[in-house]
Amino acid sequence: MNFSQQLSLIKTLVPSGEVNTRMDCPFCSGTNTLTIKRENADLFWYCFHASCSVKGKHVGEMTMEQIYA
Repeated sequence: MNFSQQLSLIKTLVPSGEVNTRMDCPFCSGTNTLTIKRENADLFWYCFHASCSVKGKHVGEMTMEQIYA
């Protein structure tokens, strides 16, 4: 699975307003192995299962409200 496919699925999994999320990995079906972290407009994800290679970072654009908050 390439980066853009991972990113599109990860974006659908992140609950709005959540900063850190830990869940079952939809890529390898590992139990409670996928962590998703949101920092400002950036999005990080990583699966801790040994056989899973899913990981990534998406640097997003910040809104003016986020910059001046």
